[in-house]
Amino acid sequence: MQCREPTPWKRFIIIGAIVQCSLSQSPGYYSYLKGLRTSYGVWDPPFSPSITEYQILLKSFVAELTIEADIAFDEYLSSEFYPTLTVNKEPVPYRDGHPAVHTIELGGTPLDTLVKEILVEVRQPSEFHGNFDAAADVTKYHLVVTREEDLAAALMPKRLVIEDDLYNLVRLQPPFKELSKHVLYHGSVPGSAKKLRLQFGCLSPATAQAQVAGTKLPSNGDSIDAWVDPDDAGETDLTIDCIWKDKRHSVEISIEETVDLAKVKIELHVIGGL
Repeated sequence: MQCREPTPWKRFIIIGAIVQCSLSQSPGYYSYLKGLRTSYGVWDPPFSPSITEYQILLKSFVAELTIEADIAFDEYLSSEFYPTLTVNKEPVPYRDGHPAVHTIELGGTPLDTLVKEILVEVRQPSEFHGNFDAAADVTKYHLVVTREEDLAAALMPKRLVIEDDLYNLVRLQPPFKELSKHVLYHGSVPGSAKKLRLQFGCLSPATAQAQVAGTKLPSNGDSIDAWVDPDDAGETDLTIDCIWKDKRHSVEISIEETVDLAKVKIELHVIGGL
């Protein structure tokens, strides 16, 4: 049985190596969290351990939400009494002195208004054989997440892949992520590349447009899959756009040709003599 710090209505009786709690009122198993937060969103009300119902508002589009839960480690005599924690019935591990961290995919698109319920449960460990009521000694934090429609995010690129005619992928910097807000990317290709393939997509109903050196590439509506010629100057600049109604989001991409020094013949000529 777990005993926590004495209170005025609790006293300890020690008989040999056995520790018991003599209580005028049973304290029960401590199943409150010390802290609970999410990577995004405004909480209403602000978190308090004994409050279990929350509304979380996301005013802009995020594809996933990370939950961090702080365990009240000081409430337990040893690690064997630490609680188990689940998020939507999925067990979430944690280390002594560290928060439990769990990421949830929210789904949907920026054009959707999303409402998602998240249940965080804190309960005594299954190995714990105390005198407490296992069903009663659990705290359930109910989070209702609302994500508002985000028209600006709806114009962010959904897909961006560039490869050369040998199907070598161009590594973009920074690395492309779906619906990222980056507007400038850099990459490089071998000087031997004769063609570049651009694969680019927007979220429907946005229209995908792209141009190279002022020439527009054919569009398939919300996507583009086209081959382009590298610029003879060694640097190819592309502009891609997602357009919906009167709004546009543009991204600039610069691809430079690299020189393979292993294939370069170097001749040294000695001027004068010793």
